Amino acid sequence: MNDEILIAITGAASGLIGTIVGAVVSWYSSERRSKIQNTVDLHREWQSDDMTAIRQKADRFLRDNAGRQLLQLELDADPAAYANVQSILNFFHRLWMLLKHKQLTNYLVPELFGNYIVWWNVNCFEAGIPSKWVIRQDWLSLYAWLEANSSAESFRQWKDNAAFAKRNREAGGLPGAAVAQPGALADGPAPGGPWLS
Repeated sequence: MNDEILIAITGAASGLIGTIVGAVVSWYSSERRSKIQNTVDLHREWQSDDMTAIRQKADRFLRDNAGRQLLQLELDADPAAYANVQSILNFFHRLWMLLKHKQLTNYLVPELFGNYIVWWNVNCFEAGIPSKWVIRQDWLSLYAWLEANSSAESFRQWKDNAAFAKRNREAGGLPGAAVAQPGALADGPAPGGPWLS
């Protein structure tokens, strides 16, 4: 009789352990799929026709208002024109919140968004976001996270491309246009422009 009880207990314990292991594996798999889907969805939004148009308009607006902080632009500029800049900030803020709360696939973010984050930082937001805005700290946190989670080579290349684009923009050239950057195509945009894929 003791053997029968031991067999029953062992069988029940094995079943319980199997159920728990199965649930954990299922949860992990579902969580992983959800993070990948969130990451891909954000990238799809960033590359959409609507967001591409918003990025182009925001870039043009910021070039036309070079040297002015976003607070000045928010208060003084045409609200419709400034709304494009706000859309870019909102997108990156959402990206940071999802990263911060572990809702994205971390290793994909630098590959999908790295050059854009660095480009917008160097060309628009680094000096333009007022220090008292809450979003400034989130922007700096996103930038620091990207630097810590990217290869040194990739990050350096993104910074070089963004700095080249900034010099070209300040000289009155097209944003991201390759006029003299080593390794760039002579008749096309340099990598890392604000709306290039």
